[in-house]
Amino acid sequence: MIKLRPWGELDWLMQQFGHQQWTAILSSSFEIRCTASSIYTLKKFNFADYHLINITPHNHEYTEECTRLIKKNVKIIKDGVPITSELQLDADQDLVKLNNFIQELEKNSASILIDISTMPKRVFMFLTKRLLSFKEIKDIVVCYAKADSYKEGRLTEDAQPVSALPGFSRIDDTTSSSSVIVGVGYMSYDIGSLLEDSRNGSLKILFPFPPGSPSYRRNWGLLKQLLPTIPPKTEIRRIHAMDLFAVYDWILDVSGDSENSIDMLPLGPKPHSLAMGLAHSRLGEKSEVLYSQPKIYRPDYSSGIKKNKLGAPDITAYCLTRISHEGVKESG
Repeated sequence: MIKLRPWGELDWLMQQFGHQQWTAILSSSFEIRCTASSIYTLKKFNFADYHLINITPHNHEYTEECTRLIKKNVKIIKDGVPITSELQLDADQDLVKLNNFIQELEKNSASILIDISTMPKRVFMFLTKRLLSFKEIKDIVVCYAKADSYKEGRLTEDAQPVSALPGFSRIDDTTSSSSVIVGVGYMSYDIGSLLEDSRNGSLKILFPFPPGSPSYRRNWGLLKQLLPTIPPKTEIRRIHAMDLFAVYDWILDVSGDSENSIDMLPLGPKPHSLAMGLAHSRLGEKSEVLYSQPKIYRPDYSSGIKKNKLGAPDITAYCLTRISHEGVKESG
């Protein structure tokens, strides 16, 4: 039987479901695209609850401007949909509070949509993994709104040391060599020692394609920073920036039979990052998802909300799991 993994424009995907009630999990941000789903799409469908995650920014030279933009965008979200509850996380994103919030969702929600557009990787990766583990939750859809453009030059500063994302560390560390999969994006981190470790195993570069100019130039610029000299056996795989399930399948294909440890670095588009998180659950104890979380984001990190050919926000959605008519849970 062919396994279907529906994904596409958010409006279209939501229309494929029945008339069940949904719960939405939104996230505020200084980026205006955090408002896209709430003001343009979600109120068209049967949502009973809207939960808003707010994250306090670190204290830095841009804090005042970031805070001002967050407050402005929160007002836009609340004007668009009735917020049921708000979860306030500190700058380091307290996962104990997040886990308590997730446990309440399990009790009260059967169909959940998560807007990861501006949600930090540390939050949406953990959130998605936990929700996928609950048998009581029937449907999980994730959506992502594109920004119209990104600032040229440095987007973030003061990145923390590379470490495993919570819930995505490797348990079995007995292998002698490591295979590294790096998702390329705009931001470069100090991962030289990790890449050096991969020379005894293998190095694979996940390249978002076709990203269009100037993204194409910036992706290659990051790759040159990470690897001034690309090892001759390095595999570069080009997959569309929005094709989460193609990335997931590719990672399982190149990693499934490997005896090496698998290190995955999600530096690229969020759909590629989420694919690494989903793959981790399948690869098991030998895999790890690593990240270097920036403490400082520039308030002009991105601008605008990208529009589709109809002039509506360009929001891509993915069905991660669904209960079929026969009561069987289907998932990627």
